[in-house]
Formats: sequence, C-alpha cells, structure tokens
Amino acid sequence: MRRVFPFILLAVLVTGCSGSEAAAPSVAPAVPLEQPSPTPTPTPTQSGPSKLGSTQETRRDDSLATATLLRVRQPLRAVVPGLPERAGYEYIGLEVKVCVVENSGEQITVSWAPWSIEFTDDTSATPLSAWGDQWWSVPLYPQDRAVRVGACARGWVPFEAPKGSRPKTVVYQPGSGNALEWRVK
Repeated sequence: MRRVFPFILLAVLVTGCSGSEAAAPSVAPAVPLEQPSPTPTPTPTQSGPSKLGSTQETRRDDSLATATLLRVRQPLRAVVPGLPERAGYEYIGLEVKVCVVENSGEQITVSWAPWSIEFTDDTSATPLSAWGDQWWSVPLYPQDRAVRVGACARGWVPFEAPKGSRPKTVVYQPGSGNALEWRVK
C-alpha cells in the first residue's frame, strides 16, 4: 500500500492538469516576489542647539568650515584698571575655534561679527565694537584675518551684557552659511 499512494497522487495531479484550459496553480510560486525598495531613512537633523564643546559644520557655496564653542566665561575680567565699563554691565567671553576644511572660491576671513549671545530673558548681545588687545589676559580671536584650508583660528570674543544676565544660546552666523547654535548651561 505504501508504494501505491505516490502513484495515485501523481495520477490525480496529472488528470487534474490535462483539461483544455490550464488551471491556475493553487500553490504560491517558489520564486520570491520582488520586494519594493525601502524608502531611504532621512538623516536626522539637529533639533535645537548643540552642547558646549561640540564641533559643527557650516557650508557656504564652495567652502566648508567647522566651528566650536569651547568655553564661556562670565565675567571676563579686564586687566586694565579703569577700563571703560558701563554701570550695571559686565564682560562675557566666548572662547571659539573655526577651522577651514575646504575652499575653492574666495578667501575665507574670520572675525567677531558672526558670533552673538542670546540670553534667558530673550535679549541678545553682539561682540564689542571697540577694544584693545592689552585690555585682556586671554588671547583674542582674530579680527578680519584670512584662514587657509587646513588651518584654524582660536581665541576669545568679548561681549558686554547686563550684570546677572545668563547666556542661553551662542549663535555663529557666517555670512550666507547656515547658522550654528550651542546651548549654554
């Protein structure tokens, strides 16, 4: 009986397929179906400001640079006695670093102008407009200095702000490049 069963099954299958019309197979084909291409996962974007000390990239036309907010010092003490300081204000310093990664266009020049501070009371400050290198015991960030590919510029950018104000965010907005932000705790 054992040997007869496979022959009976084969006979049933052959007679079922011998009609004038081909019957559709009742079993799924053994060839795997083509799967749709997975949709690319978007690269996560930064949601909000980066942490103090982190390096970010900024791209403008044909150049790429990195910027890092290294430290925030409040107050930034001046070394010259009697330095002009408005009543109720103090100096804040940002130690920053910008490196030119690639550039095939115009020369890249660094300055204080792209840097700003936003405070917890929704006010902001821009760098000092008048200063003397001899006023500070820290090395100042260059003002209007060209930086070649592979080189970096590092130093302190001084600001004046109301005493007791607390920085919330530091922003670097280089010309037409994307704005970079760091949160300050």
